[in-house]
Amino acid sequence: MKEQLGTGLPGARYREGTVLAGLALLAVLAAGLTKALLFRDQAYRGSDFYSYLEMTWSWLYTGVPLHENVYGHHAAIHNYYGLMALAPLTVVLGAYGLILALVLVHGVAVLRLARCGALDPTARLTILLGTLGPIAFFVFDHPGWGFHPELLYPPLALLLAVELLARGWGWRSVALTAALVLVKEDGAAVAAAVVVGHTMWRTGALWSRSRDEARRALRTGLVSLLVLTAVFGAGMALLYWMSEHFAATQSTSTARLD
Repeated sequence: MKEQLGTGLPGARYREGTVLAGLALLAVLAAGLTKALLFRDQAYRGSDFYSYLEMTWSWLYTGVPLHENVYGHHAAIHNYYGLMALAPLTVVLGAYGLILALVLVHGVAVLRLARCGALDPTARLTILLGTLGPIAFFVFDHPGWGFHPELLYPPLALLLAVELLARGWGWRSVALTAALVLVKEDGAAVAAAVVVGHTMWRTGALWSRSRDEARRALRTGLVSLLVLTAVFGAGMALLYWMSEHFAATQSTSTARLD
């Protein structure tokens, strides 16, 4: 299923998408500015913000990936390997780079949704309201701690869902799935949830039109789930191996914090 953006949409519908995109982007920018001001005013009192900051750049400064002062080799606790991709932002901006990363990913997600021609304006507006509503800000903000990599799950999952709806499986969908997997060890489960929803919808939508196409869509979904299951298993095996080899700094973390 291919999506036609811009030229394939009636003028009024295209303008509606542009207006939605502008308003959604303003909402994300406002949330990011609010979060930056909260950080400046020391509203985040937990250590996690700074631990994740160190994890983004430890591979550059020390040659050790995902190392931080509280728990040491954090790769023995979680598969946060995607954090290392944020080093260009955090090296320049420090902790504000983490906030900018959230703004960028959320911004791309809402823009993609607002301009998705595979959804009518009412559907796009409904999803955007859920994505950018007051409750959603607390997910974006993560009160007290300020930042966890899991905050990237909602926008990445939204991007994957829109991409599957608009274009099906392609290099973009694969890249977004990989990004979800690299956020944390359970990222494969988040991607699998999106795949299940898309497979159910597409199979049902095709069933009355072409049973063969519906079966192909079902097979594609099942193969994707099998691949994600294997990826999840590999990630858990890696985590187990890392925890066996780098446990010392975790066991001494309480004494260092006290």
